[in-house]
Amino acid sequence: MAEALDIAVIGMSGVYAGSRDVRAYWQNILDRRYCVSEAPEGWSRGVLDRDQRAANRVYTAQGGWLHDLAEFDPREFGVMPNTVDGREPDHFLALKQSRDALRDSGYLDKPFNHERAGIILGRGNNTNRGAANLIAHGNEIDQMVDIVAKVRPDFSEAELTALRDGLRAQLPPFNPEMLPGLIPNVTTGIIANRLDLMGPNCIVDAACASSLVALEQACRELQLGRCDLMLSGGVHAQTPPHSYMIFSQINALSRERIRPFDAAGTGTLLGEGCGVVVLKRLADAERDGDRIYAVIKGIGVASDGRAKGLFAPRMEGQVVAMRRAYESSGIDPMTVSLIEAHATGIPLGDRTEVQSLTEIFGPRRGLPTIALGSVKSQISHAIPASGAASLIKTTLALHHKVLPPMLIGDPAPHLALDKTPFYLNAIARPWVHDPRQPRRAGANAFGFGGINAHVLLEEYRPAGRPVQVAVLHAPSDGELVMLAAANRSALLSAVDALAARLSQAPTPLLASIAAACAESAHGQHRLAIIATDLDDLRKKLGQARDKLTAADAQPFKTRGGLHYGVGPRPGKLCFLFPGEGAQYPGMLNDVCVQFPAARAWFDFLEETVVPGERDSRAPIVFAPPTTLTVDERAALDQRLFDMDVASETVFAASMALFDVLTGLGLKADAMLGHSTGENTALTASRVRRFDDRREIADTVRDLNRIYRELDARGEIAEGALLTLGALDAAQREALLAHEGDELVVAMDNCPNQLVVFGARDAIDRLKKTLSAEGAICAELPFGRAYHTALFKPIADAYRRYFESIDFGPGIATLYSARSAAPFPDEASAIRETVAQQWENRVRFTDTIERLYADGVRVFVEVGPSSNLTGFVSDILRDRGDTVVVGTDSRRKSGLAALRSALAQLFAAGVEFPPTALFAHRDIPPLAEASATAAVVPPRLNLMMPRLSWPQDLPVPPLPLAAATTPAAPPDTAAAVPPGPPTVTADPRQAALQTHFSLMRDFLDSQARVLGLVSGTAAAVPPAPAQAAAPSVTDGVTRFPLLTGARVTVEGPRMTFEHTLTLQQDAFLQDHTIGGQPSAHDPGLLPIPVVPFTFSMELLAEAAQRQLDRSDLQVVGLDQVRGSRWLSLDQGELALRIVIEPRPAEGQELRAFGRIFALGIGGPPGGLAVFEGLVRMAVNYSLPPPPRAWSAPDAHPARNNPDGELYSHGMFHGPRLQGVKHIRRWGEDAIEADLEALPTHDYFDHCRSPRFEIDAAMLDAAGQLAGYWLTEKHTWGFNCFPFRLARFDVFAPPPAAGTRVLCRMTLRMTGDNVLEASMDMIGPDGALIMRADHWEDRKFSVPQRLYDYRLEPQTRMMSRPWLREMPSTSRHLLRQMEPFAQDFLDEGGGIWRRMLAHMALGHAERRTFYALPGNSGRREEWLMGRIAAKEALREWLKTEHGHDVASADLELLASGDGRPLASCSVLPDVPMPTVSISHSRRWAVAALSPPGQPCGLDYQRLDHVDPDLLAAGSLTDLERALLRPWQGQPLLAQITVALWSSKEAAAKSHGEGLGGRPVDWRVVRLSEGPRPAQATVEHDGWQYAVDLQYPGETEVVALCTHRSVLPTPLPA
Repeated sequence: MAEALDIAVIGMSGVYAGSRDVRAYWQNILDRRYCVSEAPEGWSRGVLDRDQRAANRVYTAQGGWLHDLAEFDPREFGVMPNTVDGREPDHFLALKQSRDALRDSGYLDKPFNHERAGIILGRGNNTNRGAANLIAHGNEIDQMVDIVAKVRPDFSEAELTALRDGLRAQLPPFNPEMLPGLIPNVTTGIIANRLDLMGPNCIVDAACASSLVALEQACRELQLGRCDLMLSGGVHAQTPPHSYMIFSQINALSRERIRPFDAAGTGTLLGEGCGVVVLKRLADAERDGDRIYAVIKGIGVASDGRAKGLFAPRMEGQVVAMRRAYESSGIDPMTVSLIEAHATGIPLGDRTEVQSLTEIFGPRRGLPTIALGSVKSQISHAIPASGAASLIKTTLALHHKVLPPMLIGDPAPHLALDKTPFYLNAIARPWVHDPRQPRRAGANAFGFGGINAHVLLEEYRPAGRPVQVAVLHAPSDGELVMLAAANRSALLSAVDALAARLSQAPTPLLASIAAACAESAHGQHRLAIIATDLDDLRKKLGQARDKLTAADAQPFKTRGGLHYGVGPRPGKLCFLFPGEGAQYPGMLNDVCVQFPAARAWFDFLEETVVPGERDSRAPIVFAPPTTLTVDERAALDQRLFDMDVASETVFAASMALFDVLTGLGLKADAMLGHSTGENTALTASRVRRFDDRREIADTVRDLNRIYRELDARGEIAEGALLTLGALDAAQREALLAHEGDELVVAMDNCPNQLVVFGARDAIDRLKKTLSAEGAICAELPFGRAYHTALFKPIADAYRRYFESIDFGPGIATLYSARSAAPFPDEASAIRETVAQQWENRVRFTDTIERLYADGVRVFVEVGPSSNLTGFVSDILRDRGDTVVVGTDSRRKSGLAALRSALAQLFAAGVEFPPTALFAHRDIPPLAEASATAAVVPPRLNLMMPRLSWPQDLPVPPLPLAAATTPAAPPDTAAAVPPGPPTVTADPRQAALQTHFSLMRDFLDSQARVLGLVSGTAAAVPPAPAQAAAPSVTDGVTRFPLLTGARVTVEGPRMTFEHTLTLQQDAFLQDHTIGGQPSAHDPGLLPIPVVPFTFSMELLAEAAQRQLDRSDLQVVGLDQVRGSRWLSLDQGELALRIVIEPRPAEGQELRAFGRIFALGIGGPPGGLAVFEGLVRMAVNYSLPPPPRAWSAPDAHPARNNPDGELYSHGMFHGPRLQGVKHIRRWGEDAIEADLEALPTHDYFDHCRSPRFEIDAAMLDAAGQLAGYWLTEKHTWGFNCFPFRLARFDVFAPPPAAGTRVLCRMTLRMTGDNVLEASMDMIGPDGALIMRADHWEDRKFSVPQRLYDYRLEPQTRMMSRPWLREMPSTSRHLLRQMEPFAQDFLDEGGGIWRRMLAHMALGHAERRTFYALPGNSGRREEWLMGRIAAKEALREWLKTEHGHDVASADLELLASGDGRPLASCSVLPDVPMPTVSISHSRRWAVAALSPPGQPCGLDYQRLDHVDPDLLAAGSLTDLERALLRPWQGQPLLAQITVALWSSKEAAAKSHGEGLGGRPVDWRVVRLSEGPRPAQATVEHDGWQYAVDLQYPGETEVVALCTHRSVLPTPLPA
């Protein structure tokens, strides 16, 4: 017997790609945000090979990564921080989400029976960080050391032990505390332990179906009465590269985006996340007053049985699972409106799922009725946690009555969706539904191994009626921010206060800002701001301030969304209701999504549906966005203009907006309906009396029936309706006075529009005549004889019907457009006036004039399209005291129109409480501003452990004698530049170094490198290396980039070893990342980088040099790839270029080249950094026609005017500034004028270099990608090329000064990858060069770094810190907040090195580069220097009036290790004493006046074990000082304060603790819950230490005073 489960979902929590919590997750879904991104470099390093030339490589690093969202603070759960890193991240992510879900349900704080509560989670058993750490400790390290011992038998046991210890130190610890974290079921065990759940706890591994199978088991625990509360869901915290290797093996991964159900879909992408729900029996949840999101009605689980294979989906198994869900619940599948599909993007799986669904839901009958979606299109496939993601999405859809979108381009034809009842829901849409039945939805999860699950959910409807809940989501396009004050000065203060709050931490939500401002928006001076985001709000606040500070400031409004007004509203307010003709497809779509009260009116229309008699209106207004044919969509559009549908849908839309406005507190003095809009005005004004909407529904059905009956009898006259505009006064008056039968003026809308009804031939004649006289004529899409005597049958029928309807005075004065006067008060007279308007002209012009005469000055159109708004503006155009607004528009989104109307009304003084705009929403309160940065929560490390050769362990020299390359002949020796000797490497050493290399590399090339350097690859011995002399002909130097290179020939392979230097290759001085670090030392340059296109030139020159034929031209390069930056960190870069011939193709000769960087790590032969195939021929090919402009739109440059092209984010100097003018840009294209640049000053060794390709012009063309991004968005990030599929050259490089047109098409292929193709077109219109599939990687650079990079001499990266306390204010403390984890490691650490070049002097740079390159020490040292230098800059400005840059200052270590400051610009100025401290990547610095002590220590508690600290570092006396805090939450913080006091005192003394902290004794702490001072004694000195606690997890100790003890304490 069927029996629904009736399990209530009462709480939820989740974290998925791009979504920190459920609120962000739901918002991202509705905003259609694609949250898939590139994996961190640490994930893809060493395994990413886009050609996948080895089985253990992956061809994509795209995925739904959590990145920094894997937050977990162990202290909140009583977990020792130092035990987290070596355990499985799944345990802790699931623990946090379970706690948060319980909090969301309310049961974290209120009592429940813990003995009858449990948790069952879906979780896979993949090898993650914890298990990998165990394997590394117990297996890998010993194997590695054994290999080294065999390869290097000369290593001593001590050296092998040091190696083993150095490797182990790189791993998370392995100790007894790690054990629980390695047991899979401890995932739920720790949750049950920490949340005190004493029911069942276990995990379920059903692959991708794990979450729903776990859900089924949890529901059964409740259904069988064994438990009263259950948690369930799924977790997949980490997707290591090994998972991708498996999927790459079967080619199941997409090489670009994940596209479920899409014609372009080629595979899936994997992701990470966790979702947890809290469940109770429905009856129990209702009894206990729980908030209920949705109700689980049934779950079906089934296996595939004997399928074709374990990985191949089987329709039969999926069908069984779904059928079980519906049969067990007794629910008809045809009552379901939404299916959240499993849909992974693998075409076979998607097709099988659609076939399975069709088996259950049947074929299409009429229009599609079931929305189909897949959240994987936005977050990718979170494997065991994916079912929880689907469950949460579907539950929220039911809770908010919104049909959520999926990302879809063109539906895949092979799905045959046009034969199914499904459509792909591409946009967020209101879930319009007949309220007589509950909304229902299903969700699928199908797992590898043939396990399938389906869950059926239903909206929660207490007492059988829908319930409305607070709206969780914010509008996608912005908010209305309202400010008000008693006077203009106070309003300016409010503007300034809001602007200040935007720059403070924590960063607020725009919605929270808007809601908070509304609470105080009262006063006669009012400012309304329509803001799309925080940056837009910040900009508009500045604009408003500029206008408000003007001496003659008057009320204003701008097209951008600023509205300022003063004083009360100008007069009475009238609501205007439009009639038929205002309707349009999709009207109020986003308004209904955001305002449930609006959607409820369209639900109301569905309640009037009578099967077989009266059809649904919802698919006509809100048509399915996909799977409809052109004819089907045209038929729906036409149906929208049928009288019954037209009048009803405009009525519903107008009442929807009316309820929204009145819900906001707007009250009308008068109301007026236009044509059929009079029915709406009668209802809204309550002149038409009713007790509830069911009476209105009856009227809608009755009037529809009357119309159909009259139409069937042929009593409804048809003809044509013609709108006439631009009539002169005489024409207008003649038509209004005309009384013939052929033509009748049905509507007098305004001076510029009449609507005339007539027979078809009469209308045609009138149209021809008036068009010839200059009138504007347009025929309406319907031809009913409204408002003419021909409509008398309708009028009479309605007269009779209205006799049974109660009428009387309403809540506002109702005006009639029939009489141009107020309605009478008597019921019979009202009925007659209502009936007469159907058979008489609409006198809208006269009625508006009457309203104006009666004192109405504010007109608000309440309905779709804003047609009446235009009419009223035309009628009253000469009156300057009116406000006329429409609340909807076809030209922009409904929310944007409504927001604009409210902004104008607020500014005009129309009374309504601003807080009402946010009362129906769930908006987090605005957090209090903090002077310090928001505390960054601890995050789980989701990277697999990696091992490298220990940085501090030198490799002992080989015991074998090294054979050197034969010396160059004596006569060429002088031409050879000095360089490192070439050594034939021991193959064992090469293998070892390769094994431990962590640098990015082209994986396939390393095997070749090993062969090259081992001396075993070539049968022909290499020729002696020779220096390449300049090739000069007629004063022109060929191969300028290779001049002076050492050349070695090995058979067909030619190798060049060459060093680029800033002196010789001067053009590189104009390709440096950042502004000039110093105004005083021109030798301090930003970091120079070799342009991508000049690496191409290097390969082209090497290929031509190898063939050595003067008749060949380089005609193109293919498959060009760069794997890392080629930077001249210390002014030079040693390269090795290897070129090998490839078989010719047709007339083209080909050579494949690679560039290896020397001296930056990697194998002995260098690290492969660039490669490409060079094509050469005697003649250029004939050029094809240039591409046409591809964008549908075109705009002039707005962010890049001609004079500022290189003033913002571009870092090109004059030698490489080839872009001269941006002509236009569009949605997917940009066009610009380039100029061929002179090259006489590119090198110091020649004045006339001859390049093989025009690398400078191609570089300029590539710059357009950056310009396009800045036009579409703004400055604030950088993009750099890394790949080019094909480059063709059709003509020699143009002469310097030649203008070339570059036309580029572009698209974003991921969040951070841009793909472009461009043509360079000569003055004659012929194609010169073409680049296809140029790819840039976009780097989103933090704003402070972006600004600092542009202006390092004036900008600062750190911020003033702890200035409010007298004890610290004069010491100019500054704090340097760390960048996002791994950000400085991106691009091979380029951002860290760039920052170093911006901030450091010559000697400091040498120290910086001497530090280990891939350790945290280098970053820590740099961050501390930046904070200290900026404190010094501030001091020099304040005390001496000098402006200096950070690079002008140097902080070098003294003999005792203290940083000593000096400034070459101000050698006579004594410099302050400096102290620097670091903790958890944060850096701080403090100053004391010159000659005075300064010791600073800063500690963050998230990595400190207070017990261990006290045991190893404190004396008995100090432990006694801690007794007042024993057992208190502050114990850890005070323990750290003691330690920090010692550190600060020791630093102020200049020697540090020296490894003996107990020798420095804290003898006194001041009183108070947190002591503010400590006294430290050491070696006859006493130190006064000030203590501060900026946050709950921070301690700061500053020592700036010491004195001699009268008598030293005994030892």
